[in-house]
Amino acid sequence: MPSMHTIVIPRPVSMALRAVELLSAIIVTAIIGYYIYPYAQSKTWPAKRFIFAETWACLSIILSVLWLVPSMAHKIPWLADFVTSGGWWASFGLILQAINQSNNCGSFFSSGNGTFCRNWKAVEAFCFISGIAWIVTGLFGIQFVQARRRGGRGGGRFR
Repeated sequence: MPSMHTIVIPRPVSMALRAVELLSAIIVTAIIGYYIYPYAQSKTWPAKRFIFAETWACLSIILSVLWLVPSMAHKIPWLADFVTSGGWWASFGLILQAINQSNNCGSFFSSGNGTFCRNWKAVEAFCFISGIAWIVTGLFGIQFVQARRRGGRGGGRFR
């Protein structure tokens, strides 16, 4: 039985994490895209925050689709996973602050004022989920690189 140092994330789990990243980014893109036009027309300050989150979600869609391809999965730089995760955490914080300041939706765990607040809380939740998923794939990428440096295949029996 291989030691814990040689066990790397199984490919189906890696692809499932990438799928979670993709779905989270699609949901965030859809909800923000629906609401961004009215904010852009009113020229309010939170529109800039939403544009950042929308741009980051679109970038994440491109990266997760690219890295879902099995032939590309072993070429993924783990640093890009951490940078992408950092962007998701920034998006989460920007949206959380903007929604709480400008729309009176209450705390993160309250149901808020109807559909509008529930949609924005869904955006917050999926930004959080995506940040977690990108960080986990980055940690597994570091583990993979370390296993390869030790001379192993980088996967032991799970590859």
